[in-house]
Amino acid sequence: MTPEKAMEMADELRPNDIGEEMKRQWLTDIENECVEHLNRHEGNSVQPWVCTEAEDRTELILSEPYEMAYVYKLMAEIDRAVGEYDRYNNDAQICNGYMEEWKAWFRRGHKPKQDRRKGWKLF
Repeated sequence: MTPEKAMEMADELRPNDIGEEMKRQWLTDIENECVEHLNRHEGNSVQPWVCTEAEDRTELILSEPYEMAYVYKLMAEIDRAVGEYDRYNNDAQICNGYMEEWKAWFRRGHKPKQDRRKGWKLF
């Protein structure tokens, strides 16, 4: 999913007057949460990402079936901004569910980074 597609879907589901810059900031937040998780595992060194207008067609980290986390994140933040706290809680919970499922899926296939043990002798 691209930022452009995520914003388009969220706007269709939650019509609003919130600017695209704010939505890009929210997408940056969730994408950087993914980056942090990736960097905790061996073989990964992903740089933090900032969503700008130039990045609107860039593929984001989460793919099917977890990509709806982006849309739910945007809808949750839109709901919070307009004072719809019950909707915010529901959307945030769904977003967090997608994120936790993705993290669990990723952990199953990748080892966490390990600190090298110093002073140990192997016999």
